[in-house]
Amino acid sequence: MALGWTLLIQRSTSVGFFRLIRMIFTTVQRVYWELNGTARQLRQATDPQHYKRAAHVLDVVMARNFCEMQNNCVDDFLCVHNRFEDPQYVIDNEHVTLLTINDQNAVFGVARDKGMRLWKTEFNSFMRLAQPIYCNQLILVPLSVFHRMADTIGDPKAEMIFIFNTARCGSTLLTQIMEYTGRCVSVSEPDAPNLVATQYRKYGGTPEVPTAGA
Repeated sequence: MALGWTLLIQRSTSVGFFRLIRMIFTTVQRVYWELNGTARQLRQATDPQHYKRAAHVLDVVMARNFCEMQNNCVDDFLCVHNRFEDPQYVIDNEHVTLLTINDQNAVFGVARDKGMRLWKTEFNSFMRLAQPIYCNQLILVPLSVFHRMADTIGDPKAEMIFIFNTARCGSTLLTQIMEYTGRCVSVSEPDAPNLVATQYRKYGGTPEVPTAGA
């Protein structure tokens, strides 16, 4: 019991210190981005004329969260600006995976090596657990741009199957079996659909939620 409380205090202290550093860092960063023009480009990202440079690529400096089982969140990462990219980059690269969706952006994680397909169970049982470990960049895409990307891709040509389950039911084994066939892409516990469903349950049919969840 004493060891459990010690670990809890250590984790709380570590995460609290990280949050404090991140708050100070992002405050200074916002000022710097205003001065060097990055903030102006971010504001232009939702303009259709600037679609080709609407994806904001960030280098991950540090990442901390209180519990690994929590949903992924941008606030768990400390990042610095890298560049603005064509959203097509997200579509064309399999080592880029959807990390989470919030009120402003679809957030993608970029694996550190091109060959890494983080939905594969060789990296972790759940994709959402593999992403913070193996991603060294984030890509923030405004929701309006994200919707346009979806329109560009169109409806999936392959059949999509969603399996809903309860804990400890053997779903991870089922995922591995389907992956082993080599005939399908089997993604275990991605964060984004859960977050969209939670948003819909909480706020109902807003203009953003139904489109992002389609």
